[in-house]
Amino acid sequence: SYYMEGAEGTKKTVEMTLSSGVQNNGVYTYTIPASEIAAGTLHLEASVTDYALTTVSDSREMEILPGVKMGWAQDFEKAESALPGFILEGCWAASKKLSSSEPDLPASRDGSDNEYYIGTDAGQAGFCRQVDSYLYLPPMDLSDVAREDSPTFSVDMYNSFSGVSRAFLQASLTGDDDDWDDIFQVIIRPDITERSWETKSFNLDKYAGSSEPLQLRFWFNGHNADEGQGWYLDNMAFTKGDDLAPGQVQGLKANISAKGMKLSFVANEETDMAGYSIESKEGLNGEW
Repeated sequence: SYYMEGAEGTKKTVEMTLSSGVQNNGVYTYTIPASEIAAGTLHLEASVTDYALTTVSDSREMEILPGVKMGWAQDFEKAESALPGFILEGCWAASKKLSSSEPDLPASRDGSDNEYYIGTDAGQAGFCRQVDSYLYLPPMDLSDVAREDSPTFSVDMYNSFSGVSRAFLQASLTGDDDDWDDIFQVIIRPDITERSWETKSFNLDKYAGSSEPLQLRFWFNGHNADEGQGWYLDNMAFTKGDDLAPGQVQGLKANISAKGMKLSFVANEETDMAGYSIESKEGLNGEW
């Protein structure tokens, strides 16, 4: 097999690997390195030769885009036929709810029926342990996006595991193994015992105007001592930031000692929190 970028590109011949099935009835794959793919036309050709040295070939052309633009959304309702731009490694899979142990799916954002989601061991009652599982999203093109646009990635998330498993959302502009930044880590608060679907939003201002596509991935590694069904995702979107206010601070306490007053509260779970501000005033009629 070979691939070539554009009419003037260099033809690169590669050997494909049997990933499933048997030699004469199986699936052969090859992953083209991201560093060798650029926007434009990609020419592909696969050739098969039998023991009689008879060769048959088939070719295709693909238009490679820099990445999805602001306004992109994915609800996984066509996951049975295609998930364009996604790469699923390890335990990640798209599925309908097949096990009674799995949560009911969240409402779709456009009001249509919602049957599919993506998750770790989707469709199963549990999740695999001690496996690095990665869900790569389609690259995002922020080259013409300004910080004032408040580019935001949002996703409906259901965390059905205890806090000992590792679950991260990571970002990279290169895709290199050592160049992934943690955007978010799932921290399970012990005071919340009833879990539910929650919409998480992540600000991407840092990457606005980047000439390189932004790559996002979800990384999960289940711990042997963990319990639950897994990590579930649905209704992803790349949009302008929302104007929803965060939830009210919970568990605010004040302890007075000889050193002064110590304030404490339970941290919010919103993922797009810019920070907290604490104000004070003297007397009822004072100013904040």
